[in-house]
Amino acid sequence: EPLRESPPRRTIEDVTSDCHNDTWYNKDLLDNATMYIAHIGYMLNASHTNWLFPDLPGFVDIFVFNKTRCIYSCFDLELLNETVLGGGLVLCNPTAPSTTPAMLSGDTGGWSGSTDGVIRAGAAQQRPPRWLILASVAAAWAATAAAAEAAAQKS
Repeated sequence: EPLRESPPRRTIEDVTSDCHNDTWYNKDLLDNATMYIAHIGYMLNASHTNWLFPDLPGFVDIFVFNKTRCIYSCFDLELLNETVLGGGLVLCNPTAPSTTPAMLSGDTGGWSGSTDGVIRAGAAQQRPPRWLILASVAAAWAATAAAAEAAAQKS
């Protein structure tokens, strides 16, 4: 009787057979360093690529896929596909934009989108910088202290 059953292992061929969303790499993966190391490290490990020991041959820096030539940070998916995955990466096709205007796509209750009630539109309230709040509090405290001292001197 087996004590434990484990799922079948995923190989690099299993990973490359799934389609990959390039937006996820450029937006979500680059914004989360822990997820970046885990995901790219997994791909490098699965393809038997050395990314941990720079003194050994075949070393690939895990951060080489982060392009700095972009206006914003962007992921070099082509480099990952060529150097690590052997050109086997499949990109997902982008979803087609909706052809129905939003005002014509309400639900049975008449609401557009996936809300359950009224949507309040408008700009988010801007908060002043923390230093300005602290400076205002300090100025008010100084004015109160000066007024209290002036009152004490009059009496």
